[in-house]
Amino acid sequence: MKFAILFLFLIPVMVALLWFLLPKFFEQPNYSVIKKSGSFEIRIYPKMLVANINIEGQRDEALRKSFPSLSKYISGKQRGGPKISMTVPVMQTNAGSNNYWSVYFFIPSKYTFESVPKPQIDGIEILELSRKKMAVVMFRGLWKESTMKFHEDKLKNWIKSEGLLPKENIIYAFYNDPSTPGVLRRNEILIELN
Repeated sequence: MKFAILFLFLIPVMVALLWFLLPKFFEQPNYSVIKKSGSFEIRIYPKMLVANINIEGQRDEALRKSFPSLSKYISGKQRGGPKISMTVPVMQTNAGSNNYWSVYFFIPSKYTFESVPKPQIDGIEILELSRKKMAVVMFRGLWKESTMKFHEDKLKNWIKSEGLLPKENIIYAFYNDPSTPGVLRRNEILIELN
């Protein structure tokens, strides 16, 4: 009986631990931190390749709609060549209007622009992002608009208090899939700096 109770207790703990640790097994951008203050950081991101798709819709809807196409691309379905390892985070930024979004993930660092498998799915393109200096706020929780806005405002206020010069571009970064409970989801908001 004690073993059964212990077993029932351990299963949810093990599942939660798996959700929490899973993103650590995927390649992440190789950025350097030049300043840290609580949940805020200033990072330098090197030049890197991304697989990008532009999607129309509300922020959360665009994120959901884009993932199947990006998943087909990395899995090798509908194109020749090997599978591409999943990386984190999946990132999203406004693409010029309120309801038009770019959603992308980083191509593993072993690829170059010439060697990465070419997309054969409508709308997906390989882009090379330039080196960037970013202000970042890290937080956990669901991807609700109110949560995102709260942390976006916190980051903007921190940037202002530090006397930094932000650019207009705001990037939302998601390290976990939507099935992960909110308290275990790792999220970030990034704003490029001059």
